[in-house]
Amino acid sequence: MNTKNNQRSRITKLLIKQAFLSLMHTKRTGKISVTDICSAAEINRSTFYQHFAETNSVLEELENDAISQVNEYLVSIGSSYLAHSDTKGCLMSFLHFVKKNDELFRTLLLENSDSHFRKKMFDLTNAMAHTVFRSGMEEKTEENIYRFLISGSLDLLVEWIRSDYELLEKDFCNLLYTLCEGCTSGFIRGT
Repeated sequence: MNTKNNQRSRITKLLIKQAFLSLMHTKRTGKISVTDICSAAEINRSTFYQHFAETNSVLEELENDAISQVNEYLVSIGSSYLAHSDTKGCLMSFLHFVKKNDELFRTLLLENSDSHFRKKMFDLTNAMAHTVFRSGMEEKTEENIYRFLISGSLDLLVEWIRSDYELLEKDFCNLLYTLCEGCTSGFIRGT
């Protein structure tokens, strides 16, 4: 019985999150009401409040779920690609992941400026960069370079999604990789 209730609860939460994600295409998150979500998910208000305290809780859980997916994916591909020093292959695989999960990335990064997803993506990528890549540079210089590269790369990623992936994955990968390599090479060589 408890398993059945847990499954029902998971399904209801999924319906609520899917309804919220769908509503984000047409409304800013601050304008999405519990009534909107309940209508889209075909549930009643009391059911909503059994699972979430407010609409912002839904957005936060959506963002955290997405960040967990990104983190799990990066960890899974990182070990195989980075073990062979294949940063470009790792980047290419991540871009494929973004494209495959277009609705999620498009909605959280483009269509809703109320989302904190971009900041969470920055924090995750920055933490991974510090864990994986040790440049031997002075710490503050390294931090500034990572901040510059990650912010710029996220901006370019947003534009790539916004253009409906006008550049092929491999071409966009080459662009990002070349820009990042060019930025870091002078510091690593000490020029």
